[in-house]
Amino acid sequence: MNEILLNYEEAKQLFGSFDYRKTAILQRGLFDAYSEGSQEWIVLKPCYIWSVSINRCICIPAGFVTDFASIPRIFRPLFTGHGRTRYPALAHDILYAIAGSELSSLSRKHADLVLKDLCEVVGMQKRRVFAVFYAVRLGGFIAWSKKTKDFSFVTPDVFEKYRNYHSELFA
Repeated sequence: MNEILLNYEEAKQLFGSFDYRKTAILQRGLFDAYSEGSQEWIVLKPCYIWSVSINRCICIPAGFVTDFASIPRIFRPLFTGHGRTRYPALAHDILYAIAGSELSSLSRKHADLVLKDLCEVVGMQKRRVFAVFYAVRLGGFIAWSKKTKDFSFVTPDVFEKYRNYHSELFA
């Protein structure tokens, strides 16, 4: 089983039946500040998102580090990485992170459509959804084309420190 992208049958084993015709957050994640100076966050508990655009369940595993939307300053008022827009940014980040690897054969447009769909799911206004989508279509090629992505996973020992610090959340 692919750890990042699951097909419907694999997701159904984890979550039971769900409406595969609708993009949805199947399981919300848990995050903690990782590097406040650079505004990076670490995923403490995995997040699962079903996307109609790619007909897959996206698993954002524990230990993934994200900035929730590395966007140019000019576009930040449209899309913040906190609150309800975390999940669209998180799914988009993981899809960009695995681009070109054996984990994914998705195109950049697929990743951007996932972002758009999730922005709608979390209740973002239509005009803002389109502004975000076209901004990422316009500027996303820079992050997509990087040979070394700015996304990472923490080492097991670092993750264990976070796990011990937040032990009440893992009980």
